[in-house]
Amino acid sequence: PKPDITFYIEGDIDLMYDRMTQSFDQAVRKDYYDNVIFFFEEVANDNDFIIISANKSREDISKLIYTNLMIKLANLSNG
Repeated sequence: PKPDITFYIEGDIDLMYDRMTQSFDQAVRKDYYDNVIFFFEEVANDNDFIIISANKSREDISKLIYTNLMIKLANLSNG
């Protein structure tokens, strides 16, 4: 089944490493994460995910998610 709405928070590998809190995650080679990012970008684009930049603040990301959910809910109610 396809979800009604899916978000993908994109960011470059250096940003992701900066935000990792687990030493195990930081120990994984960057080329692995580069491949994972490439894969998820392809999936997100092919399936019309809502793509949000990880460069935004947490508050802005939360607002974007909330706004998109409210738009989806309004569309479901109207139609």
